[in-house]
Amino acid sequence: MKSKWIIFVVAIVALAALFWWSGQSGRAPQQQQMTTNQMGGMPDSAPHNHGLELPSITAAKVVVQDAAGETIGTADLTPNELVKLEGTDYSLKATEFYTQWNWDQHAINLSYDEANPALKVEVYKDGTLQYAGWAFKNVPFFRMTMHNQGDNAHGSTDRLAFTLMTYDGLKLPEGAGQGHEGHAHEGAEG
Repeated sequence: MKSKWIIFVVAIVALAALFWWSGQSGRAPQQQQMTTNQMGGMPDSAPHNHGLELPSITAAKVVVQDAAGETIGTADLTPNELVKLEGTDYSLKATEFYTQWNWDQHAINLSYDEANPALKVEVYKDGTLQYAGWAFKNVPFFRMTMHNQGDNAHGSTDRLAFTLMTYDGLKLPEGAGQGHEGHAHEGAEG
């Protein structure tokens, strides 16, 4: 009986020593975190990529949904011009166009290949900027919005969503490449 107690006490002491030893930072293996590059994001060497200069377009057509997911119409947008969204209290303004939109703590243009075309759309009500959203060609009715001064602290429940249907007059910045200017580009169906 005495030998069982000795074995029990030795096992407890061994477990306590093992537990203590595993908590030592110099001895315990460190948990590895995946880097953004391993996750398929931006390379580790460029954690805050500023992207390329933005291209421009002459016109875009977006389909608009309300917060309930109902299509409320289309809008033909000219960059930096406020356009009334028929049948609503809203006006829309296209402000930035990206040929390959990506997010790195802010929107960036990764390349001039038309891999992920996106249009930043500002939403106005009674002449006041309410919020801005994104109209993607490849992701219909994406609902991420950017907070602006017009946002209330908790966000709005009546935000519009957009799909980029077409865009015309793509012009790349000087020296960016050839062969991408002036074509109409079909977007997602819907």
